[in-house]
Amino acid sequence: MKKIFFAASIVISISELFGQSKSHLDLLVSWMTGSFNSEEQSKNDSDYYNISLEMHRIWENRNDGYWLYVEQAVAAAKE
Repeated sequence: MKKIFFAASIVISISELFGQSKSHLDLLVSWMTGSFNSEEQSKNDSDYYNISLEMHRIWENRNDGYWLYVEQAVAAAKE
């Protein structure tokens, strides 16, 4: 639950800090959502691990902000 609140707080705070319009915030949320990893970076630099990141919108019908679910793990040990 802390991860959800943290991610949502970041998106909302960025919007308030820079006074961005809803369309700019929609764009930011679209960039932040999805499945990401650092596999390529970890292959090129042994100081980095292959980290998997999942970030997806939840509660899309709410009108009090953008809510994101976030999971992060070492790709070789997602469990």
